[in-house]
Amino acid sequence: VGNGTLTIDGATIENCNATRGRGVMVHNPSSEFVFKSGEIKGGTQNHGLVALLNGSKMTMSGGKIAGGQGNYAYGVHIIGYACVFDMTGGEISGNQQQAVWVENGTFNFSGGKLYGNAIGILQNAGTVNMTGGEIYENVSGLEGAGVRLLGGTFNMSGGKIYNNTSNGTGSGTGGVRADGTFNMTGGEIYGNDGALIGD
Repeated sequence: VGNGTLTIDGATIENCNATRGRGVMVHNPSSEFVFKSGEIKGGTQNHGLVALLNGSKMTMSGGKIAGGQGNYAYGVHIIGYACVFDMTGGEISGNQQQAVWVENGTFNFSGGKLYGNAIGILQNAGTVNMTGGEIYENVSGLEGAGVRLLGGTFNMSGGKIYNNTSNGTGSGTGGVRADGTFNMTGGEIYGNDGALIGD
């Protein structure tokens, strides 16, 4: 999406195979991707099934992003500074790597589900605001199968992080690994499992 708005409401994009493979790439400040229903699925991904660059925006209220395979098989990759991903519904599931990678920008998570991936949310920088939604049944050999916070700020005031598992040698927490700033004022974290400790 170079300019304008792409809306998907009931369509399917599948088998997205490319060296820089993406099902949808949104790459200008004037670009927006609105995902209401349908599926973006499958294929061998090097940069995620959906990627946001250069101040672009995505809104997801339904639908499914699933089944990305490969060493860089993310569901949604927020790359650019000032990019915004608003998720109010739908699911991101079954990806070989993380459901959402916040490399920069902002992820506003108020509804929907992140499950069955290697990691629910991987965050290097930027801001995550979790006011709702569920992160569960993600399984990783690294600490923080639910949320792996390496930098930036994660604000949790609602939602649930539960039943995630970190099972690698020396893995610590299964729920949240926080090396950045993690602010929790609400929501629930429970039932996670790590090789050393749980939540």
